[in-house]
Amino acid sequence: RRLPRFRPALQRQRRLNRSGISANADVNIDSQYQCHYIIPDTKVGGIREIPGRIARPRSTDGPSGRRMRTEETLLRHLADLKTLAYLGLAMAVFAILWFFGFDADGTLDVSLCAPLLTLLCLLAIANAVISHNHNHVPIFRNRWANLLVGCVISFFYGFPSFCWIPTHNQNHHVLNNRPGDYSITTRPRRRVGLVGALLYPTVTSLTQARLIAPFLSRCRRHNRFLFRRAVVEYVIFYGVMIALFVIDWRKALLFAVLPQQVAMFFIQHFNYLQHFETDSYSDFEHSRNFTGWFLNLYLFNNGYHTVHHLKPGLHWSLTPRAHAEVAHKIPRRLQVENFATFWFRRFVVDPLLGRAPRYMTLPAALSPDTLRVTERGTTALERAYSLHGLAPASRPAKKAALKKALT
Repeated sequence: RRLPRFRPALQRQRRLNRSGISANADVNIDSQYQCHYIIPDTKVGGIREIPGRIARPRSTDGPSGRRMRTEETLLRHLADLKTLAYLGLAMAVFAILWFFGFDADGTLDVSLCAPLLTLLCLLAIANAVISHNHNHVPIFRNRWANLLVGCVISFFYGFPSFCWIPTHNQNHHVLNNRPGDYSITTRPRRRVGLVGALLYPTVTSLTQARLIAPFLSRCRRHNRFLFRRAVVEYVIFYGVMIALFVIDWRKALLFAVLPQQVAMFFIQHFNYLQHFETDSYSDFEHSRNFTGWFLNLYLFNNGYHTVHHLKPGLHWSLTPRAHAEVAHKIPRRLQVENFATFWFRRFVVDPLLGRAPRYMTLPAALSPDTLRVTERGTTALERAYSLHGLAPASRPAKKAALKKALT
């Protein structure tokens, strides 16, 4: 009569055996309850994570299913005190702007709003990164505390934070800028330029929205807590926004909607910068890293993107050390020290001077059916041909060789 209890464990052991994972492998569970089995692998600095199935959380507080001991802290990582400080400061700035941003006669107090609204937009950008981090590694051990802070994050991010799970965790991290990735950087334009980079956040956000409804349908059948989390975040977010518009639509537009749009635009634009003109099939050339100390201090080490894709369940405070272990395997062109100078040079200076890009996005723009002429008469086929190291040949032979390399 007790045999059915052991069937899930037996099925898990069979899956591990098929994957070559030992039964003693460590398991890291992020907030969408996506298991990552951590096993030794010399190719990625000694650790490799294999995504597992979506598993429902147990009714205990601990990350691995055991009940949290009383001596453990509520936070998973003490570094997230910085995260809570950002959220607290954002709430304080929003409250000041809401109650004191307009004078009694209804005129905007520019001297107060100009600096504080700028600060709120900067905090909203950081909050978008917090939302991303929270859906990889939850801030708290207790899932109800995570649900509460997720509602706060959703307000400053501009959308329910659980939406990172289907659009980012389960799509982008699986395909990583390859065909099928809804955040692929060749959308909306294959040619890299300022227009495409500025259109990318809006087009990508609208495209990714298609993944939410099927995800909720799956959660309703297989993960009721995650489904309830989504419902709670939807109700609270849109309820608060409607209430703010009813109270004062001008304040709602200026102090709530504007920072939210800034946050969502920047986080998508930052993803574009980290993946365009990279090779998504390479182990260490699939992402661009921004290693400047100020940017990573401000954005919770979000610039270390290669190691984030190699170890998606790694906490943001540990990524600098992990990046240092694999930095020698990453090309220098994909390790950028200054984010601002890179952006200005790539999207302003190079087009003005007529400089053709030396690299292209691989393999998103390498389908033989979508080859297009780029700057200075060089075709995407010829660039792919040189990057794949194929021998000189006629155009039909090039196309056949490229198709073979892609498949």
